[in-house]
Amino acid sequence: MSDAATELTEDQKRTEWLGWRKLGIGASDVAALCGMSPYASPMSIYIDPSRALPVEPRTKAIHP
Repeated sequence: MSDAATELTEDQKRTEWLGWRKLGIGASDVAALCGMSPYASPMSIYIDPSRALPVEPRTKAIHP
């Protein structure tokens, strides 16, 4: 049984997930790194600014 005080909100879960995502290469990066993606290149993965920027919390005004 979980303690209500230790449960994470959806924004906290998303923020934690995005933090973990920055630590490595995800499945969506593999095609780009292999030169097989029409949307990204190995260089775009390397210089992706979202990997260097802090995660901003989502708001309902921005993301309903």
